[in-house]
Amino acid sequence: SCETLERTVNVVASECGCNIYAPNSFTPDNDNINEIWKVVAECEFESYALRVFNRWGEMVFFSEDPSIGWNGDSGTGYFAGNDIYQFILQYELTNDENFIQELTGHITLMR
Repeated sequence: SCETLERTVNVVASECGCNIYAPNSFTPDNDNINEIWKVVAECEFESYALRVFNRWGEMVFFSEDPSIGWNGDSGTGYFAGNDIYQFILQYELTNDENFIQELTGHITLMR
C-alpha cells in the first residue's frame, strides 16, 4: 500500500565571483553608530578606486584603499550636508586578469 521512491541528485559547486555590498545610506552624526560609509567585499582587490560625488558632480571623497571609508566630509574640510551622493567604484579582483569592473550607486547622507 505504500510506495517507495528513490532519487539521486548530483550537486556541482562553481565559483560565483565576489559579493560586493555598498550600503545606500549612513548617518555620520557623532553617535558612534553608522559613522563611516564604505564598500564591503568578500574578496581581495588587485586595484580599487572609490569616488563619491555631490549633486553638482564635484568629487567629495576618493580612496584607493578598501579599508578607508567616507566619514561625510565634503572634501573642503567641512561636513557634507544631508543629501544624496553618487559613488563610482572601479576595481579589479585579484583572481581576474586585467578585467576592470565598475559599480555605481547612490548614498543618502543623514545627520
